[in-house]
Amino acid sequence: MARTVHTFCRYCLAACGVDVTVEGGRVVKISADKQNPHSWRDFCAKGRTAHQVVEHPRRLLAPMKRVGDRYVEAGWDEAISDIAARLNAVIEEGGPDAVGAYYGNPAGYSSTNLMFMNGWLDAVGTHNRYAVGSVDQNALHVVAEKMYGSSLMVPVSDVDNCDYFVLVGATPAVSAW
Repeated sequence: MARTVHTFCRYCLAACGVDVTVEGGRVVKISADKQNPHSWRDFCAKGRTAHQVVEHPRRLLAPMKRVGDRYVEAGWDEAISDIAARLNAVIEEGGPDAVGAYYGNPAGYSSTNLMFMNGWLDAVGTHNRYAVGSVDQNALHVVAEKMYGSSLMVPVSDVDNCDYFVLVGATPAVSAW
């Protein structure tokens, strides 16, 4: 018996409203939540096909190790030991700031992921931490500060009530904006 779950997409900060059709414990369809005014009744192709990633027949389910020009399955203990040895060598040669991390969608929505990652980065001693906001959002906060006096007052375009609307560096047809 199929049922529909009303939720939101976690791929990006737009958090579009979606209807997820679930049957037999599996997602069979993801569609736009037509009642959600925030997402303008549409959303991007990544969100629309997210369930295909989980069900893909070539999805990686174990660590892979390069051997020559091929990749072969490796055990978790082997993979973690190899990664630790390589990272320790990088830190020994270049110091803690030779390691950096970028986290964003969808990892940025997981509080446990963020707590673990920040704890690990603290243990490494690196200052190099980047996120969606530090890469994609800074201009938005600068504009908000100049327009409204606060970087927290995120400007929302009033497209329905403006005479002219100029977009620079954006493709609304692609982002379903």
